[in-house]
Amino acid sequence: MMTRAIRMKTRINEQRKVPNEKKTQHLPIHKTEIIEPDVVPEGSEFKGYRDVVVQDLVIQIHNIRYRLVQYKTADGSYVTGQLPGGIRDGHWEQELHSFILYHYPCY
Repeated sequence: MMTRAIRMKTRINEQRKVPNEKKTQHLPIHKTEIIEPDVVPEGSEFKGYRDVVVQDLVIQIHNIRYRLVQYKTADGSYVTGQLPGGIRDGHWEQELHSFILYHYPCY
């Protein structure tokens, strides 16, 4: 008679046998690099590729210049375009502000 612990361990081991390809087959690929072996012996025959998908996070600078249009009215005052919502103090987009707050130590 199989104990519950042995059944659980067997189930976990069976789940681990699932190939990694199923986990990554639907990921969008942004860059492909072909890596040749250091040494290929004479007479070797090309047989294709063994794909390895590596996931990464890319954080890059993305600056936007908003050119706020200004008009001078007949009475001498100015009418100016407004920044989109979510920009704090005219310096940070909402995503950058959230990132900074998330990583700021709140002790």
